[in-house]
Amino acid sequence: MARDHYVAQTYLRRFGDPGQGFLMHGYLKFPIKDFACRPRNVCHEWDGDLNVEFMTNRPGLRGDFRAMCEPHWDSAVDRLLAAKLSNDDKLIIAQMAATFMTCTPAWRRISVEIYSAFVKGGAVAGYDLTLKAGQTPEIEAEGIELLRSGRLKVETEPKFIEAKHTRNLLNHARLIYNQPWTVIHNGSDFPFVTSDNPLAMLSPNANGGVTRFLPITPQVCLEIPFVIDLEPDERKMVEFDLDKPPKGGIAYATISPQKARAINRLTVQCAERLVLTTTPDDGVQKLVAKYATWGIDQEFVEFPAVGENAVYQGTIVRVRERKAA
Repeated sequence: MARDHYVAQTYLRRFGDPGQGFLMHGYLKFPIKDFACRPRNVCHEWDGDLNVEFMTNRPGLRGDFRAMCEPHWDSAVDRLLAAKLSNDDKLIIAQMAATFMTCTPAWRRISVEIYSAFVKGGAVAGYDLTLKAGQTPEIEAEGIELLRSGRLKVETEPKFIEAKHTRNLLNHARLIYNQPWTVIHNGSDFPFVTSDNPLAMLSPNANGGVTRFLPITPQVCLEIPFVIDLEPDERKMVEFDLDKPPKGGIAYATISPQKARAINRLTVQCAERLVLTTTPDDGVQKLVAKYATWGIDQEFVEFPAVGENAVYQGTIVRVRERKAA
């Protein structure tokens, strides 16, 4: 069995002490606990990159994708820090960020919940609309009532979700690559922390937009507002044309201690179980204890379509105290 890191060791080493074999300090949300660790000891799953059940043609595709970016991470980050980022470097960082956006336990959990909610919601809505149209539903009324009451639950196989995410990794990387990035320099006394879900997100704004933050080192973090969408044809492209610049550019900024603390708070809130620092920190320990029951959580919404025998269904992902925590 292979110990596959869903948060790459190459990424985590930037938060370790190189003079101490990249030693870090970890804080568990539950059970509340702190401990010394190294990148190889955390954020891994046994054979996590293999999916023989739902990716029979290429079960190791996730690992193959990671192998495209992980060996080049350090050189890309070095050029990012030096403000010499090339299109190739931006793609490497976008690929790594794409794995964080889909392959961590936090996003697997939330995606399983979203898919299950859609299956349940679709079954119930289909039953109601079929009756409304004066037709006979295929599903028995008893089964629908069990679904409505919660006595019958929909369970989605996590490996099925992993396969869907793996097949879309290139599309996620393309989307991230084309966003405008701000490289945030942190000169405060509050170094950036990271977690087992490093690509933290703000809850969606009133327009549905989402901004994400990816700590790169204790001194540097990326701010990525998802404001640029791609055309359907672009999403289907197999290759990147790196001779053309990405749609979004690169900006640089220095932040206040208040914003550094705010980003750390968001990172802790979005962590699934584990927060990581370079050295022990009482402030981070208090943050982890305060937000131990927080994480990314989904809310299934449904409302009638105006003038149609149909309903709209969707999911809002928020950062909040989790219902199941």
